[in-house]
Amino acid sequence: DLEDLVDSCRKFNPRIKAFDTSVFDGKYVTGDVSKEYLEKLEARRSDNAKQKHVADGEVIGLHNYQ
Repeated sequence: DLEDLVDSCRKFNPRIKAFDTSVFDGKYVTGDVSKEYLEKLEARRSDNAKQKHVADGEVIGLHNYQ
């Protein structure tokens, strides 16, 4: 579990008091990342959202050509 991971890391450096485990438990050190924010971000970055921008003529990347 997550606490086992933290404990095993702490063995290498016991001076570390806290770990950022937000990627695993959703508890962000900033304290202001809400579920709603993450959902909004996911919607903006989804494949459907990206396709909409391409359809609108937005350039999302450069391609090599010969």
